[in-house]
Amino acid sequence: MTEAQYRLYWREWKNCKAWFISHGFDPNQADAKRGKLTKEALGYELSMTNWPRWKNPELDKVLAKFRSVYDGGNLGAQMRAEDEPIKRKEDLVRRCFAAVSLWVSGDAAHSQEFIVRRYLNGVSERVAHSSFDSLDERGLQKICGVVEAQARRQKARAFKSGEVVNENPF
Repeated sequence: MTEAQYRLYWREWKNCKAWFISHGFDPNQADAKRGKLTKEALGYELSMTNWPRWKNPELDKVLAKFRSVYDGGNLGAQMRAEDEPIKRKEDLVRRCFAAVSLWVSGDAAHSQEFIVRRYLNGVSERVAHSSFDSLDERGLQKICGVVEAQARRQKARAFKSGEVVNENPF
């Protein structure tokens, strides 16, 4: 869990705690509910004292549980929390494609997408020992780091040689 996620957790808990207090619980009883809700969401206890070790899916489940309490009638808020892992994975795939597309281009026989996908599969096999399409979020983060670092090196080489440099932020 990052610092931003840590702050998000406590903001969501604040909303949940306010809901409990508005429904007759005193603040101590409301605070006691936090651990119970976490256990209900995950199926096991997980303390905030170990917050840096929390995984993204754990946080997503707990946030969805909090939202189901304070905004129970809003299924959209709960579904957004459940969809976060999918959105993060899609974002990582987009970032990988964008980074590789900076220096890899298609030819007459193959489209650029084909060549980029082939490149990403090669990197994935070497780094994660798995195909690009089968990677989980952690694997995609590794590959994204590798290809974005390569994109920065390519851009630096192009800049030093005086070539026109794409205005991409990599």
